[in-house]
Amino acid sequence: MIAVKRLCPMLALTVAIGTGVLVAGGAIASDPKSADEFKFAPDRIVDVKHLKLDVTPNFDKCEISGTANMRFSPISKPLEELRLDGVDLNVTNVTASVALAGYQATREEVVVDFAKPIAPGTDANVTITYSAHPSAGLLFRTAANGYPSGETHVFSQGEMTDARRWFPSYDYPNEKFTSEIICHVPKDMTVLSNGRLISSETDSSGLKAVHWLQDKPHVNYLITLVAGRFDKLEDRYRDIPISFYTLPSDSAEAPLAFESTKPMLGIMEKEIGVPFPWAQYGQVVVRDFTMGGMENTSFTTLTEEILRTRDSENIPTSEGPCYSLESEGLMAHELAHQWFGDLVTCKDWSNSWLNEGFATYYALLFARERYGKDMFLYELYLDKQIVVDDDHCNSQPIVSHKYKDVWEQFNLTRQYQKGSWVLQMLRCQLGDELFSRCIKAYLVRHQYQTVVTSDLTSVVEEMSGRSFDRFFDQWLYRSQVPHINLWYGWDERTKLVKLTVEQSMHPTKSADKKSDDGDKEERKDGYHFPLPVRFNVNGEMIDRTLDVTKPDESFYFSLAAAPKYLVPDPEMATLVKINCPLATPMTYSMLADKNDVVARLFACDLLSKNQDAATVAKLKDVLNNDSFFGVRARAAESLRQIHTDAALDALLASVQQDNPRVRRYVVVQLGKFYNPKARDALLACIDTEHNPAIIQAAVEGLGQYDDDAVVAALHRCLDSHSYKERIADSAISAIRERDDPEFVESLVATLRSRDNSFPRKNFANGLSAVGHIDRNETNKKVARDFVSAYLNDKCQRVQIGAIRALGELADPQSEAALETFASTADDSPLREEARSAVSNIYWHNKPYENLHELRSELLDLQKKSREQKRELEDVNKRLDSLVGRNPKPEAKNKNVPKPAAPAKKASP
Repeated sequence: MIAVKRLCPMLALTVAIGTGVLVAGGAIASDPKSADEFKFAPDRIVDVKHLKLDVTPNFDKCEISGTANMRFSPISKPLEELRLDGVDLNVTNVTASVALAGYQATREEVVVDFAKPIAPGTDANVTITYSAHPSAGLLFRTAANGYPSGETHVFSQGEMTDARRWFPSYDYPNEKFTSEIICHVPKDMTVLSNGRLISSETDSSGLKAVHWLQDKPHVNYLITLVAGRFDKLEDRYRDIPISFYTLPSDSAEAPLAFESTKPMLGIMEKEIGVPFPWAQYGQVVVRDFTMGGMENTSFTTLTEEILRTRDSENIPTSEGPCYSLESEGLMAHELAHQWFGDLVTCKDWSNSWLNEGFATYYALLFARERYGKDMFLYELYLDKQIVVDDDHCNSQPIVSHKYKDVWEQFNLTRQYQKGSWVLQMLRCQLGDELFSRCIKAYLVRHQYQTVVTSDLTSVVEEMSGRSFDRFFDQWLYRSQVPHINLWYGWDERTKLVKLTVEQSMHPTKSADKKSDDGDKEERKDGYHFPLPVRFNVNGEMIDRTLDVTKPDESFYFSLAAAPKYLVPDPEMATLVKINCPLATPMTYSMLADKNDVVARLFACDLLSKNQDAATVAKLKDVLNNDSFFGVRARAAESLRQIHTDAALDALLASVQQDNPRVRRYVVVQLGKFYNPKARDALLACIDTEHNPAIIQAAVEGLGQYDDDAVVAALHRCLDSHSYKERIADSAISAIRERDDPEFVESLVATLRSRDNSFPRKNFANGLSAVGHIDRNETNKKVARDFVSAYLNDKCQRVQIGAIRALGELADPQSEAALETFASTADDSPLREEARSAVSNIYWHNKPYENLHELRSELLDLQKKSREQKRELEDVNKRLDSLVGRNPKPEAKNKNVPKPAAPAKKASP
């Protein structure tokens, strides 16, 4: 799975979900409401062998019904009851291959009681007949919930623990089993699932029964079901069928997205060294997917945002030219998961980097093979800068059992990018050939199994003969990454280079107090790591490595002459933040080295601190003439950081770029100047540019300006039509940034007239913008009435957008309507969003001078509560004395379980 902000806006809507499971009397793995934040995998009381689902979706009611048959055997003890995860399932019958005593379905579980304990190693079957109206896990896109009737479809999303919301199961990744799905749908629909298609035939009810079989074991969250009316593209890689499905309205854009799949498979197999492990590989694009992509076994589900028109030249629409955010990068990530995450799966969420870090790294290895080494080094360079400066990433280890919510374990920077970087460091220390052999052995040894980090460590140590305890301890079990000052000196008399390393840790709050991954005293010793350095001596490249083991130490190297320049970490081998001040002539020499992309990137960053004319001229030359787009993009950013009139002029003179990535990035940097000349260039771009992704960047850059020309341009873009209304969506972002209530009327008119042409998430963002820009006005009636009309929209995403918009609008007259959602009994996202919105309205309208009154009221309530507690204790003591009983000691375990509900009788 990849969860990228640009690709996954619904991440913000996700409510905390449990990661625990209680199976046949096993230990409760984890409860997000528990005071103990440490989470571990649950006990495996039974070995699940096979799960068969026979289901029928009801598209009108957004429900599913059917049977779940599970074959299992107890592992070590006789089994009296089987507890399965099942949230809000309506269970109507349970049968089994052995005699049953009864069953019950609670809010969270399905509990099956056996008449006699089942002996260890004995196979048994349980069949559960049920129905569900799932709030998550299985998502309907129908006219009944606000989508076009011609695009009716349903899709599942199991990771992390949402599969339990649409079928009863063992819903944790430390168990693998085979599976099959039979799904009954109208005859013109397509059904997609894991493994291979067994049959498709008309059943007794006149529906089409489609049967899929996954005959190799995988974990529960990877089970997928997609059903609807889709168009298909297909091809073969060797003897493996490959396919790509989209809704009919997106079929014109499908070939552009699909065309990389076949070469991608070949490159992945070559890099990984293990053949593709499944019967086929399919991809399907669904509407309003809650992630960027999900690597279901043999069938990936993708967001519609991967789709592009040809005129977009397939460049990213996120701010930076980052491969991991591009359509192809996302698809490569999900394909890599078919080995790392599907074939071999993390045993618990604390080891999720074994899924996500590997998938991220192998997507970069694909980019290296397809686009060259410079692309690979450039992406590592960008990721390093993000990781070393990210506070959250540096406050928690990659491998950690301590978290409140399982979503914390899927932090993009920590698990994905830092995890990828750990593998890059490991590869550099082992060498390419040994690293590849280690990874192949790791996969083959643990195929179709679950793993923890020590399984990888064991393989690496066994095959290399080296101890990697320190390596994995530093980079996986500690939270921070080193920051170093690297000081350079040259002694002409002795011909010695002196390099002094001063090491410190990332300055986070957790650095000065003990944590579960090490304490302050241990960190004073610093990290141990090799730091490669490359010297250019008379045109000859000389590589040396500093074996850094202390917080402060010096290294000496004999060279024939003073180096023209030096490059720290030229092959991206060590995850450290490096501050290495060099003389400007040395930096200019680095910038001119056409054979070393890291030298040029590093030089661009060093020169961003200069403001002289010569530096601006050199960066301008690089921006227009460097052979690699990444260096040109970096030069554009350095000019923006210099931020002088001359730097702006250099960017303005460089707008016309042949490379669309660079062209877009120049426009992005111009949007970070507040200057009439930059504004005029952005306006000109909107009128002359053919690439819609670049137009979007120009539109978003106008949000800071307040003049008639900008207002007119934003109105034109708001009224424009583009693929999935992406340019209009960018105009809404700029209007929100301008914070001008004069746009309320036109924004409302656009949203009202094009209700169905905007993707639902973009329409919800538009509602939010209406509330935001009108929040300080005296008369909020127009905005309030427009937004309130969507509170009962059929689409929940639009409802949430309306609730958020009213919260931002902060109009007290909206509070009563919001309270109807905030006071509901369920724990849906609507209730949580409404409570947040009501709270925002209250605090926005509550005079700050009354805060002391609230505090006084709170203290009074606390005082009365203490007094009442003492009075109650006194009454209890007197009662105990009257009846002659001794006071009971306080219970050690306050979380006493409630009595179980009466068991239902089992069917014969």
